[in-house]
Amino acid sequence: SNIEPYTLTISGNGVMLGSYKKTTEMPEIDQVIFQKEYTIVVWADKKRTIVRCSEEDFDKEKGLAMAIAKRLMDRNKFKKLIENAAIQDV
Repeated sequence: SNIEPYTLTISGNGVMLGSYKKTTEMPEIDQVIFQKEYTIVVWADKKRTIVRCSEEDFDKEKGLAMAIAKRLMDRNKFKKLIENAAIQDV
């Protein structure tokens, strides 16, 4: 099996490191919508990925990065990676 390492950077106090098995090919992005605290990505296969943050922490770049990460991993693996990640002070 092919394991591809990824690093997810989290704002604030640290960096989250993790790796996962790629579960799907990522289609092209048709549209990105930023609406209040939501980032909505519409993919070429017409599926949507929606991520949400608090309004005061909203950042377009982080929203898009998290939507891409969420698309690449199934929901349970995504949540498990975040919950089990090591937080390191920078």
